[in-house]
Amino acid sequence: MTRTFWFVLLFLSACSNETTLDKRDEMESLAGGASVDLAELSGSPIGVSSLSSREDAGQVPERVRIGYLKLANGQLVTKAMRMHEAAFGLPVEWYGFETGGQVNKAIAAGELDFGALGGPPASSGVTHGIEYNGVMLLSMLNEVEGLVVRSGDDHFTSHDLIGKRVAVSVGSTSYYVLLSMLEEEGIDPQQMVLLDMTPEEAVEAWHRNEIDAAYVWEPTLNSMVLEDGFVTVNNKEMARRGFPTWDAAVVTKSFARQYPEIVQTFVETECDAIRVWMNAPEDTAKIIANELGLSAADAVRIMDGTGMLTCADQILESNLGTSKSPGRLTGSIYEVAEFLKKNALLDVLEPRSAYDRFFRQSFLENVRRED
Repeated sequence: MTRTFWFVLLFLSACSNETTLDKRDEMESLAGGASVDLAELSGSPIGVSSLSSREDAGQVPERVRIGYLKLANGQLVTKAMRMHEAAFGLPVEWYGFETGGQVNKAIAAGELDFGALGGPPASSGVTHGIEYNGVMLLSMLNEVEGLVVRSGDDHFTSHDLIGKRVAVSVGSTSYYVLLSMLEEEGIDPQQMVLLDMTPEEAVEAWHRNEIDAAYVWEPTLNSMVLEDGFVTVNNKEMARRGFPTWDAAVVTKSFARQYPEIVQTFVETECDAIRVWMNAPEDTAKIIANELGLSAADAVRIMDGTGMLTCADQILESNLGTSKSPGRLTGSIYEVAEFLKKNALLDVLEPRSAYDRFFRQSFLENVRRED
């Protein structure tokens, strides 16, 4: 198979629906500034011959629709560098979302083939019969998500939230971690005013002094910190206390049945992006900054607060495990669903087997092992 650089593929692959000529020029400048062989950085050879041009390729769709979260993970690398377009040899439509709940709605409406979401939205999606599977972890949520309160009390405790106005996206990883923290510390959520807001809505409410605290993720989190806020607890600390949070890539079951080779290619390309993240942090930071409209310093800070697992590590027993021997994180889908039901966000639960089958590790198991 012919090999070349991803930077060259950036200019040869077809334009996605979100890429204007101006944006393309901007990415060309960004890629040119890196002047690095991404095939070398990823630790694996990158193929020029696309899936659609190969003689052994099966049926392919007219285009692939990918929903991504507007936060820092390897998907911003695949999006900016047009890695999926090159690997598939097909048009790719990218759709950005702020929350996993929004992704669930789009998938349920038949608007996406691939999506990205966290554990609580996945648990909710399985419960509501959304036909999809998780195929890999995109990131572990560490310091990039946390509880921000207004400055002024150096001895703040969770009990100080009682009677306060707290913004959180209901059903999100933030909501799960916030309520888990309150439960651990014996605080009834009804003792405060919980306001269901997206991060964008929360930061606007923060500006208007309409809320006292918020559990949100980056880059909103830092925006609040810069405006008289400080973080009292984050997801890394809550993971140490037994509440790990992550974002995963999902694919609809119908798409996976019809185009399994494309799903395999998707996973392998995302694994390449994770290698780029790990091997070329400076170049990745430029991409993150460009995609999220951040300064280079903010992009580096957010990357430092985002946990990344190689695809080889993802199938360890401590993470997703394998098809024959599922790992610890696979059981969290049902545990979170139980939590959501306990907090009146779900009326009923499916049999545990429905949640335990959410992750389909076979695609990760078949990835090239250059990690």
